[in-house]
Amino acid sequence: MYANFRSGSPLALSNYADPELDRLLDHARVTADLGQRTEDYCAISRLINKQAIWFWTFQNTYYALSSAKLKGFPKIYNGVIDVSNTWLE
Repeated sequence: MYANFRSGSPLALSNYADPELDRLLDHARVTADLGQRTEDYCAISRLINKQAIWFWTFQNTYYALSSAKLKGFPKIYNGVIDVSNTWLE
């Protein structure tokens, strides 16, 4: 959420800027309080929906790679794959 909606982020393709949204994103990113983080992200979601900053028009597709020789390969839940603990037997 931070990368997609924080003012000035190179990944914020909507080029939307809002000081309140930035404040919430900054706070949610650094607070250790899980309850407060949840409240922040709920407020962020409400603001994004209210301002219609982003329209979700796609559904994520998840892929799986498998081989008996492939060991330690993580499940893929997003675009980042950490293969530092992966090896072939």
